[in-house]
Amino acid sequence: MGDNLAYGSRWIAYFDILGFQNMLLDFNKQHQGHLDVFVQVYYHDVIEALRESGEYYPNEVSITWFSDSFLFFSHDDTLKSFVLIEQEAGHFFWRAICMGMPLRGALGFGEFYGDLNSSTFLGPALIDAYHYAEHQDWLGFIVAPSAYNRLDGGSIRLSRLDYVEHDVLFKENKSERIYAYKPKSGSMIDPMLRKIREMQSQAKHKYPDKYNEFYKPKYERTIAFLDS
Repeated sequence: MGDNLAYGSRWIAYFDILGFQNMLLDFNKQHQGHLDVFVQVYYHDVIEALRESGEYYPNEVSITWFSDSFLFFSHDDTLKSFVLIEQEAGHFFWRAICMGMPLRGALGFGEFYGDLNSSTFLGPALIDAYHYAEHQDWLGFIVAPSAYNRLDGGSIRLSRLDYVEHDVLFKENKSERIYAYKPKSGSMIDPMLRKIREMQSQAKHKYPDKYNEFYKPKYERTIAFLDS
């Protein structure tokens, strides 16, 4: 199949922007409806930064985005493709956070159908990645059990990569011991922490009525994890 069409077992990484509705409304007020600027800043710029990073593999991993969501999918089900999508999606998460985009994401594995030409994307793998991304109660990128189980017994160990086991809190006050993305390099952690604290301060200023209940716990959980 061509690079624009995927069908079968695939590695899938899904991200969504936390608080997207408020972000879009605020931008619209400040820039008087210039949504083309929003698209440039929050979509094209972050993808362009990924392309220039050296962690971009268009021949092995496809990327698309729509509204507040970003989707990465591999072109096959090999361990090599896991390594590539993990590197690309992890760097995308790091870059997006450093550019001020609050993201949640998950990497899963399973049956998937994706057609870039017709913008058709469906399958259990997408549902799984979507579920694990959307239900996180912080800013984070995790490896869903479907992907971890596929790796179990293989030559790849997530603990050797930029992941640590962590009790991740999900909505409805449920937690799960799961691998979460945390760069080993302090030179990567520091800019993430600075930007997350900046986003937290902005949320406190912009949404004082929602801050303590909605924003504060998410940011504090994220900071505690990265700063530990």
